[in-house]
Amino acid sequence: MNYYNNLAKIYDKLYLREQIPKYLLILEKVKVRGRRVIDIGSGTGTLALIAAPVAKYVLCLDISRNMLEIAKQKLRHHSNVDLLQATMTKIPIRKKTFNTLTAVTVMTIELMNYLDEVLNLVREGAEIAITVPKSTSNLAVEVATKLLVHRYRVEVIDDDSKDYIIIARTS
Repeated sequence: MNYYNNLAKIYDKLYLREQIPKYLLILEKVKVRGRRVIDIGSGTGTLALIAAPVAKYVLCLDISRNMLEIAKQKLRHHSNVDLLQATMTKIPIRKKTFNTLTAVTVMTIELMNYLDEVLNLVREGAEIAITVPKSTSNLAVEVATKLLVHRYRVEVIDDDSKDYIIIARTS
């Protein structure tokens, strides 16, 4: 957590140029218009900033208070966005609350360990986008397999970014 708290002030300068194309592709692939969206590992809130004008509601969940402080400033004009500091191990949210779930550039091993709990947050008919670094392709296979076991249709996008983008939809 200290790592992300320390990184918060310079995160956008370091990674925004790399992240924006991923966010745009993800928001093109999963439905957000009129939906309840949870962005796990929301960081400085850029994906939420793009989704908020069309989403019914967006919840930004991140472990880093400093990242969420930056997100709060970016999102201050969007009344349909809330911020929550929490970890994937203890997500204090009712099950089956969201229609769309995104997890972009989150700590992949932690996500894998708590994927079942994370999937409990979404309703039937949900759409999910998870990115996994190409350097950990075995984890991409594990995430996709786990989603298949939970009866999701899975599409893996191998674009020009450093990540695989896994899109999952319930049947």
